[in-house]
Amino acid sequence: MANVKERYAPAWTDDSKRLVSAPSPFAKQSLFYVQEIGHFRTLPAYFTERERLDSYLIVFTLDGQGSLTYRGDAYSVSAGQWFWIDCMDYHHYRTHADRLWELLWVHFNGPSAKGYYDCFAEEGR
Repeated sequence: MANVKERYAPAWTDDSKRLVSAPSPFAKQSLFYVQEIGHFRTLPAYFTERERLDSYLIVFTLDGQGSLTYRGDAYSVSAGQWFWIDCMDYHHYRTHADRLWELLWVHFNGPSAKGYYDCFAEEGR
């Protein structure tokens, strides 16, 4: 597997939360499992740019605004909106320059994760 390519600026408030999971080998082989989960209140400098991470990411916007570049398209994400991406593909998301961004997010994986994602992606077209 190719190495993860990643750049980021962890610019979030002190009350932001991030939990990293350590799933068992059994979970990784057999189950749908959480890798990381969090609640961020991001500051203007926050961004993540990444590809080749074996993970799926769901982000839900609680308040403010962010932007996402994924598979060559650019999106603006506001309160009540969400996105789901395959982190193997290049992606870049950041806080909007004029607004903060409060978000809930989860990285997850598992043997059935790709199937769920593919169904979602097909429905979303």
